[in-house]
Amino acid sequence: MRTLSLILVSALVACGKPDETLSDTDTDVALTGCGDGAVDETEACDNGEANSDEAADACRTDCRLAWCGDGVADAGEDCDDGNAFGGDGCDPSCHVENGALEAEPNDVPFQGTPIVPGNAVAGGLREGDVDCYAVDVGENGFLSARVSGPDGACPPDMVVRLYGLDDKSLTDAYPGPDGECAAIDPTSDDHARYLHAGTYAVCVEGLFRSAIPAYRVSVEVGDDSCLSGGTTSNPKDDLDGDGLANPCDGDDDGDGVADLADNCPNMSNGGSSAGFSTARDGWIRQWLIAGAFTGNPVGPGGSCDPSVASLIGDDDATTVPALGAAAGAQTWRAWIAAADAIDFSTVFSASADRESYAAVWVYAPTARDGVLAYGADDGSAAWLDGASLGVDPTCHGVVTDDLELPVSLAQGWHRVLFKVRDHGGSWGLKARFKSTAGAPMTDLEVSLTADATWYDDQNDGDGDGVGDVCDPTP
Repeated sequence: MRTLSLILVSALVACGKPDETLSDTDTDVALTGCGDGAVDETEACDNGEANSDEAADACRTDCRLAWCGDGVADAGEDCDDGNAFGGDGCDPSCHVENGALEAEPNDVPFQGTPIVPGNAVAGGLREGDVDCYAVDVGENGFLSARVSGPDGACPPDMVVRLYGLDDKSLTDAYPGPDGECAAIDPTSDDHARYLHAGTYAVCVEGLFRSAIPAYRVSVEVGDDSCLSGGTTSNPKDDLDGDGLANPCDGDDDGDGVADLADNCPNMSNGGSSAGFSTARDGWIRQWLIAGAFTGNPVGPGGSCDPSVASLIGDDDATTVPALGAAAGAQTWRAWIAAADAIDFSTVFSASADRESYAAVWVYAPTARDGVLAYGADDGSAAWLDGASLGVDPTCHGVVTDDLELPVSLAQGWHRVLFKVRDHGGSWGLKARFKSTAGAPMTDLEVSLTADATWYDDQNDGDGDGVGDVCDPTP
């Protein structure tokens, strides 16, 4: 309006009336607008000199009505900090956030803000932000976590994640299809129960790291996961596959000997133990292994080609392994676990270049053709019933079904032997039998003794209190 007044003065001068001036009244008319006391078409209010950006409930100096977010606590507002995010004591609806508040930095699990179980923490997420909270859980404990909005309603795009002791994600939860809040529930999620003692992290974020103006997160922990019934569908928590979680199972390995009296509680070696069988996806998870062998000449295929000479006896092909028996300069020992792959580097401490063997007997209830499918790190050689299936001299990691070697299995027991050379880095093996159509063979029995089901009866050959099956030096 001031620009308009200057134009008007210029126009009067140009019209030949230089001696005529605007009166005070004329100027007031020309300068009408926000602050003149009159509510114009584009204004919500105008109280003239009473307009204020500091007084509660006043018409603001831009002629807008007071609002939540203008930085002044007006009628009906407990607070107003002038921003649209919570976690700072005042939520976006201008109500005080009671209780604990999130504290930055807390963007990654190890920075988690400590949270007291049972007490909700208020926070807000700007775009790209993640908030993590640290909570202690006891041995065999469980944890639940839930997010909500400050008014109890569920943020529609909010995710909650649980991180374990190694800062790796264990599980996550998203809003339900009917508007339920994202929640980690240990009654239905095995990853949130049967936990080892330590500090865990609960992290919250918007879907695709979107902004969440305000939220509340609460965590509950319990001391005994077995109180929920003790069942589990996670094979890592159930060594013997009986559906009962290891912490709630008095006989983890299912060998008929109670853990307290078992000299190998995590490996089946009881007289009443059922024979081993391949896993539901066909993997062989019970082996006799021998190693590590070092200083041996590499094969003709290069740095990862297994050595040609036998390291376990007169001839690799005809060797019959036995638990505790000599394997060249080493000893045959058992490897029995729920994992699909043997990680030799966690069993043998030798540095590369290094070699190891793995042997097992499998029983085919019916004659069939198929393939021995395996992956090894690095090079490998394989035998079946004393016949060579071939040598792979290449350097690579363990890849599922990397090699598929044709086999013909008669009804009965068959001896399988692998030799694996490692040139550096990781070192392992995983193997299974598959049909010619590619389906895993899941009906094979597995034994660590020749032509018979496994039977150890808690043997302890050296009398050190550790059963031969789980003793590194039986």
